[in-house]
Amino acid sequence: MDDLPFQLLLLRKEYDMNSFLIDTKKAFCNKLFLLSCAVSIALSVVCAVFSVKGYGEFREFLTVTEYNPLNPLNSLYTFWFGSGVRTKLVNAVLFTLPLLAAMPYSWSVIHERKSNIAADGGISDLIRKILGVFLSSGTVIAAFLLVNLLANALFIPAIAPDSAYDIYYGVFFSDLFGDLFYSAPWLYMLIFIFACSAFGGLIGCCGCAFGIITKSRIAAVVTPAIILAAVELLSNKLTDNDKVFSPISLFASAGELFSNFSVAAVEAAFMLAFSLIIVFMCNVNNVHAPARKGALETVGD
Repeated sequence: MDDLPFQLLLLRKEYDMNSFLIDTKKAFCNKLFLLSCAVSIALSVVCAVFSVKGYGEFREFLTVTEYNPLNPLNSLYTFWFGSGVRTKLVNAVLFTLPLLAAMPYSWSVIHERKSNIAADGGISDLIRKILGVFLSSGTVIAAFLLVNLLANALFIPAIAPDSAYDIYYGVFFSDLFGDLFYSAPWLYMLIFIFACSAFGGLIGCCGCAFGIITKSRIAAVVTPAIILAAVELLSNKLTDNDKVFSPISLFASAGELFSNFSVAAVEAAFMLAFSLIIVFMCNVNNVHAPARKGALETVGD
């Protein structure tokens, strides 16, 4: 009898782990996740094609003279998507990525909420689903950046960054991980990709939260993208180039992100708090709904 509480605890942990694995599998093995990944990879390749084309044009410009001091800039680190070069194509992709990040798994979560399949699962069930959304949405963004980086690396040489050109790279030693860019640039870019993936996961969580509130898959996918686009447009009108608070601008460039990391961290914390508050509120409503229903039935009798 003394071992009964311990055995129950083990069973509960095993149940939670199995439930988490099931939710994660559902998050990664659905059509919308595969569609989001396919579209993000296709966009990544398109961006890489234009980057390689730009590299070729820049290379022709540099070969006009026997030696050009701008040679170190003819590098992978200044042409891949995370370098911060904003073209019309890049801007269009930046406004599209939040839609792709909010799409995976949200349809399933909202369907279950509307059909009350998971209404009695409690807060632990909702948190597991939010984690599934976070992982699948983050994977979509990671796939985009990794494919773009590798595709560019096939054609553009990874010339080691020279700190003498920091103003061109947009990365300074005073920035977070600034010294890492000049000593281990690949590690620097992987950290940037990880940060962008985490933010993409938070976009998915916020989208799921909006979907839970409205019980609409369209709202789950579209609302985060609309809000981010509005913040981007507002930021461009109200601030100068030295003050960046728009998430789209921050995560479009590794230099911008790590030089304004405190701003990005506050925004990420707000998005996480918003998602968790919605989860908690939904759990409270689910707990009290049967009681309200019973009370109404009693009054009716």
